[in-house]
Parts: sequence; C-alpha cells; structure tokens
Amino acid sequence: MFSCCPSGKQLDIKKSSYTKLSKFLQSMQQQHSLVRVKELGKGVEGIIEVDWKNPELRSFRTPEDPGTEEAPVEVGGGKGEKLYHPPEITTLYRVSSCLELLFEDAKKRKGTVLQPAEVRTIITDYVKRNELVEENNKR
Repeated sequence: MFSCCPSGKQLDIKKSSYTKLSKFLQSMQQQHSLVRVKELGKGVEGIIEVDWKNPELRSFRTPEDPGTEEAPVEVGGGKGEKLYHPPEITTLYRVSSCLELLFEDAKKRKGTVLQPAEVRTIITDYVKRNELVEENNKR
C-alpha cells in the first residue's frame, strides 16, 4: 500500500474510516473476499490466505507517480504494467566443523556451501568407498 501512496503523502490508518488494521482486514475479508483473516492470539490477527485470483486484485494497477525514479517494466506490450518476480528460494547446505571429515575426500572444507544434489552424491560416494552398505539391506 505504501508504494501506491503519492510522494509527499503518508498513509495513516488511524486517520482512515477503519481506524485499526484489524477492522480494515475484516472489511477486506467480508466485503471483497481478498483475504482470509484468523485471530492468532488475543488481539492479534493474521492474514492466513490471499485470493490472488480475485478480479479486483488482479485488475489493480499501481498509479503512476512522476516523483518515483523507478521505470515501469513493460509486460506483453502493455504500457506501465510492472512485472513482479517473486524471489527464488533454494535450499543450500553448509559443511559444518562436525561434518568436515565426512566431506574431506570430496575436498569440501568447513563453510563450503553445497546444493542438495551435491550433498547426496558426496554421501553416496563416501558410503560406497567405505563399504558401509549391508549386503542384506541395501538401504
């Protein structure tokens, strides 16, 4: 909401008709079905779901403000539409001092960051090289 506020102006919910964030969220849930709100604790409400397919939400566009330095990114030829790319979150593992000996043969030292596939390959090679697989139970 702050990014949609014109430069030089401030957003203050206490000066709005809602006066409290919880009242605003309840209104968005009841009138517009944009969000689902749940009371997480006494006086503490949280957004547990956002309806990203809601037509009102999908049709919303950030108003253009000449005071902003950010240039709009064009999407499919549309003028002024900004394309949002969520951050890509990947799982990584780091060799700790306790496991350094296990990764020693693979020349991975303490602090080395590894992809999950790399860790699996190194561990599998270690197990094979040191003959740690039981003949009866290959697991």
